[in-house]
Amino acid sequence: MRQIIQPSLARYERVLAENPNDSRAWYPQGFQLVRLERYQEALAAFDQAQALEPGDSFSPARQEALECYEAGQAHQAAYESEERIKQESNERR
Repeated sequence: MRQIIQPSLARYERVLAENPNDSRAWYPQGFQLVRLERYQEALAAFDQAQALEPGDSFSPARQEALECYEAGQAHQAAYESEERIKQESNERR
């Protein structure tokens, strides 16, 4: 799937390099970033699209990206905590 998404994302990046005020490119870029699980970047893209076109409804996609980003952060924190506990346990032996 990444093989399909990367070229699409590159096209949006080229469009935005030429015209960073093109909200019609920021939104799909955000969507492609979500598909790549690059949630923080997706949030920034959706925020830029919303700033350029306040009346458009980018909110549902942005909310999904935010929830995935937060879930990923929580997962990472749990993993780090588990690793820390394992390390402390090994050090006590």
